Amino acid sequence: MGPQLLAQIVKTAEMATSGGARSVPLRPSAPGESPFTDDRHRRRFVAACHRAFERAQDQIVVLLDGLAGEVDADERERSELVIRKIADCIAVQMLQYQTHIMRRFCIHERAPRLDMKTIKAALQEANRLNGESRQTFALLADLTTFIHVADILRLDGRDAGKVSLIELKSGKVNEVLLSALESYEPEPEAVKRIASDPAIQEGHRKQAIRMMNQRIRLHQAEEFFEKDEGIDPGVGVPIQLGGPMIYTRPFDAMIGQLCESARKTGFGAGSVDWCVHVGAGYGPSPEEATNRAFASLNHAIAAAAQKQPDGFAAVRDEVLAAVGGERDDNLKLIDLFANNLHSIATRPFLVWDVSRSHLADLISGNVRVLAVFDLQKFVWLARQEGARVAFASRRESEEMKAKLGAINILTWGHRAMTYPYGDATMFFTTGLFGRIINELMRPLQLVREMLVPSAEKVAEFQAWSKKNSGGKPNAGQG
Repeated sequence: MGPQLLAQIVKTAEMATSGGARSVPLRPSAPGESPFTDDRHRRRFVAACHRAFERAQDQIVVLLDGLAGEVDADERERSELVIRKIADCIAVQMLQYQTHIMRRFCIHERAPRLDMKTIKAALQEANRLNGESRQTFALLADLTTFIHVADILRLDGRDAGKVSLIELKSGKVNEVLLSALESYEPEPEAVKRIASDPAIQEGHRKQAIRMMNQRIRLHQAEEFFEKDEGIDPGVGVPIQLGGPMIYTRPFDAMIGQLCESARKTGFGAGSVDWCVHVGAGYGPSPEEATNRAFASLNHAIAAAAQKQPDGFAAVRDEVLAAVGGERDDNLKLIDLFANNLHSIATRPFLVWDVSRSHLADLISGNVRVLAVFDLQKFVWLARQEGARVAFASRRESEEMKAKLGAINILTWGHRAMTYPYGDATMFFTTGLFGRIINELMRPLQLVREMLVPSAEKVAEFQAWSKKNSGGKPNAGQG
């Protein structure tokens, strides 16, 4: 990535993440106090944010269009993902960082390909909607990596901050099919009617089925957004958000400190809650930065290995017996930046608590940040906090992969991790793992607030689970 493109990306990201606050500053406030002086101040701030979003969105389209001349396919894909993460930044602000909602908008395992002709046409409609009022903002879903169920995500501050999903359709055939499908309910059974509907021509039925499936997924996503329960559009199983919202207490400030150390000395190392070890490296080239990051990470792992807390030896032996002694099954290596870049429906690296200069180094590759998830220490930490984590059999793990999709179930030595949730057995999913690796949630917070549920949360879940499984609790995903 050239320095000019890098500078434009950083500038556009700043517009998307802080343009509104720079234009209409918030007031310092004590805990529980509003950051606004009055309603007029709030409306001015919202309007300023939406103006900044619109300017950033226009620039994102310009930047993506400019990648057409990049001959290196890998470099073009990487630059495209970095730019699309700016759109993700706008989306997560609109959705108030509710990643459980964001995941319901995904039906693909990776960000779909871009069609710039379609995007440019849709941008005209988005800007038309944005022209109705500065209290609203329409984001092009195709610019994001994770909104796969609609064309536009719209936030309307005139209606108590209502968020809606909009599907754009054009062309004569689409108009005819939309009219024919108007009376169809957005449910899977309705798709079967298309084959015998005299209002739909034989040659148009495949297209009608695609449109109906899109409408069903859109309805499922909107229903979950409104009710916090429904059918997951991606895996097609009932889901429910249980208990109050959990606000992540991330450790990205530590990442910033390690980047600062690496910028000064070439190296930075540390650990988080016993079980996440991090190494940062800085160098004049990505290769040198990588070598120094590995050296830093090995230092962090070696330092952690010297710490043997009470009860750890027994847990270590239990984990080794369950998953085996392979290093990759006990110490999972993650490139924090690359993993975030390629992951969808997560808190983008552009909003980490890291200075803009360090973000530029991360994007350019002059700083590498590597981490290891220490399974043995995590199990020990969970047990210390009262989470009775265990390992499912290989057969149970494969069955759950078949039910929820292999991408959603994390395994060590082909065995998934489980924990009890009332009478049900929950699986430690890639969603939970992503909380630590992508959202940089402290493992201790995750254990205390998600793996050790309160009695009220368990009772609520059991009632819902019995309702959706014919009278007995489900084994489900965490």
